[in-house]
Amino acid sequence: MSAHADAHLKTTHKRSAAGHPYAAIGKQLADLQIHCEPAAEDPLQRIEAAGEPPNWRVEKMRLTKDKTALLHDDFLSFAGLPEAAFGRVKKGARDDSPGG
Repeated sequence: MSAHADAHLKTTHKRSAAGHPYAAIGKQLADLQIHCEPAAEDPLQRIEAAGEPPNWRVEKMRLTKDKTALLHDDFLSFAGLPEAAFGRVKKGARDDSPGG
């Protein structure tokens, strides 16, 4: 942790109400975020459509049916999604029918 971050945490902790349960929880959360173990990034292929204007506003991202690419919009998509990315999907009942 940097000296600046450490000083900030100490100052913030001193300002919090003495004995307040959320102060201790917040400090623990900050420590977890600062000291988290970095993970290696998966190499994704960035695909930009020729002739389409760049649009960085996300209106509706979607996966391809085979779940190998993420479609950001008509201009941008990302291919090469690893299968492991879908190993922890929580499956539950989902009804996409109208009124359902």
